[in-house]
Amino acid sequence: MLSDQSVDGECSISKNYPVTLSGGDGLMFTKAEYFKNTSCDKKDLEKIYRIRKDVFFDRLGWDVLCSGGLEFDAFDNADCDYLVVRHQDTLICSCRLIPTTRPTMLSEVFPGLLRGEDYLPDPAVIEISRLAATACPSLRGGVMSLILQELRRYASDHRVNAFVFVTTTAIERLLRRHGVRLQRFGDGRTTLVGGVRSVALRLHPADIPQVN
Repeated sequence: MLSDQSVDGECSISKNYPVTLSGGDGLMFTKAEYFKNTSCDKKDLEKIYRIRKDVFFDRLGWDVLCSGGLEFDAFDNADCDYLVVRHQDTLICSCRLIPTTRPTMLSEVFPGLLRGEDYLPDPAVIEISRLAATACPSLRGGVMSLILQELRRYASDHRVNAFVFVTTTAIERLLRRHGVRLQRFGDGRTTLVGGVRSVALRLHPADIPQVN
């Protein structure tokens, strides 16, 4: 699930996508990248899981399993890729990417958010989950911009037709403010998850505005 307080073959490193942030101290993010779980540096993997524990367990109070200060689950396996954002070589944000031909959060944990629509596994459809970032509200917009541009590149490299994900209506509004066109599943109605209004969304790569 993508939370409104948290802003998923070979190792593949992205081009740099510089994004100058407005306000705050004018920091600049310089790099987003993705890689497979199996090729991820151990320190990077621990940082991903530690940020997730800070966000989902400590800040949001979700009922997630943690061990040794890290949050990870059965979906963090050889089938998944991770997309990360770094600032000055420090990993500050990540999300998980899983092919829908494998078990996903939407199929196994939140099937009710399909709102009557059939779940159709497709190798060209990828689930995004566990989006989490270090706590720095002034940088949030820049992080989201980098994530969206790297998702476009990931889709192009892997022939992805669509991304699907579960998120809050707050994150849905944030994405729409970034110019992203989204489709709700099924009847389009929201569902309360942990007392928060949530939806399952479909995102086509062509509906992500490109940053030149």
